[in-house]
Amino acid sequence: MIPYGRQEITQDDIDIVSKVLTSDFLTQGPLVPRFEQSICNFAGAHFATAVNSATSALHLACAALGLQQGD
Repeated sequence: MIPYGRQEITQDDIDIVSKVLTSDFLTQGPLVPRFEQSICNFAGAHFATAVNSATSALHLACAALGLQQGD
């Protein structure tokens, strides 16, 4: 089998996911702004928005570009 990708999941990653999963906030909780800021810092961006899926991210990207049906 040829691996198509390898992920790196650290114990810190597992710990923070466990913290979120056992909290009262599975979505839209206090860690979302922290995550968005981390993405800004990593990418050197001014803004970042967390969404629930890659499909939602693509939808937002198309909307931000002003794309319409037929483009």
